Amino acid sequence: MVKAPAKVNLALAVTGLMENGYHTVDMLMQALGLWERVEVVKSGGYSLRLPRSPIPPNEKNTATKAAAAFFQETGLLAGCDVTVHKAIPTRAGLASGSADAAAVLVGLNALY
Repeated sequence: MVKAPAKVNLALAVTGLMENGYHTVDMLMQALGLWERVEVVKSGGYSLRLPRSPIPPNEKNTATKAAAAFFQETGLLAGCDVTVHKAIPTRAGLASGSADAAAVLVGLNALY
């Protein structure tokens, strides 16, 4: 189990535009005392569960994108089942999606 803390931006400055259309930024973030629990276990495929969450567990979810990127970059022919126990309000600007994705990567690094 990996804790994925909520974060708030204390300062944010857009510093440029990359060729892929994303902006470069300088930011100062602070973790809060609120977090989600992310469980990552080995499996032969991939599944994402979001119990009691209004967010759909689909390919657009950042946790799914993080897992796909991990397996693509490592070349491992393996899988995982991810369960995100949501506790951070969705779309509240508290970085819950990016924190969940980071927690998936931490969990996969520990497993593999």
